[in-house]
Amino acid sequence: MPLALALATAAFAAPAPAPGGSPSSPPRVRADLVLVAAFENGSEDRTLYWISEAIADGLTREIRDCGGISVERTDRAALREEMGVPMLSSLTLASQIRSSEELGAGTLVTGDFTAKGGRITVRARVVDVVSARTGSWVSAEGSLNGVLALQDALFRRLQTSLPVARACSSGPSAEDGVPQAAYEMLLKSFLEDAAPKRERFLKRALELAPDYLRAKIELAVLYRSQNDLPKASAILSNIATRDSRLGAEAQNLLGENELDMQHTAAAETALRRSLQLYETARAHLLLGKLAIARNDLGTAERELDRSRAMDPRDPELIELDATLKKAR
Repeated sequence: MPLALALATAAFAAPAPAPGGSPSSPPRVRADLVLVAAFENGSEDRTLYWISEAIADGLTREIRDCGGISVERTDRAALREEMGVPMLSSLTLASQIRSSEELGAGTLVTGDFTAKGGRITVRARVVDVVSARTGSWVSAEGSLNGVLALQDALFRRLQTSLPVARACSSGPSAEDGVPQAAYEMLLKSFLEDAAPKRERFLKRALELAPDYLRAKIELAVLYRSQNDLPKASAILSNIATRDSRLGAEAQNLLGENELDMQHTAAAETALRRSLQLYETARAHLLLGKLAIARNDLGTAERELDRSRAMDPRDPELIELDATLKKAR
């Protein structure tokens, strides 16, 4: 059955009985993995569609900043695409729960917002997907011009109901200190299907904030999807951020891009910088790939082992293991 039909069916039907008459087991989920769904726009102003993504984006980042694990926006968007659900359309709670199960998330955050006179009121609740328990609504209010502060206020009200590993100091995510107008352009780019429109929003974000690294990363990914690798590297030639994880992500992307262009020295430099900022499984995997290209099989094995220890789920590990085995 196609995934879109399977999700739509499962969202409104009871589980089918398994052999022996007992209900079928739910998909394997992790209680500590959180899916923050896009918030529904309950206002009469359709131009505020980007706020739906802003709230989800802010909560996702705050969860991660407090040591939690949250579903990546790209994974959430990919599932919607598989479901055949347009990006700006709303999902029922049942469909959101089913989406959480498909993504392996045992915790769901869902909600909506309204706006009036330059003020926004957001409601949210936490759903325990495994036990099917829905928490109480919490709300936060803020200015349309203070979205980052509103994200933080809502997170503080939800924090005790979320599987985060540690307490966090109060204050909104830095977002590299960019003006909200640049952040708005970034969010609008997430919600566009057409590449030229995405590029236009991202370029506008960088006009407003030339060092805005999240916008640079998204633009580089867009150029990579168009196989314009030199352009992707040029965008990442100047990486500056207060967020060490984000800086490592950018260096990994630059290293992968340089590796694809067979610029091995530049690739290694970027990946070493990445590890200095923040150790990731991805950096070690790419260093393993680089070592294979240089026929340095011992280094390749060590780097892939380190990557596997940190994140055994990366499907590229299987491919690289096979390449390494063949090279021997």
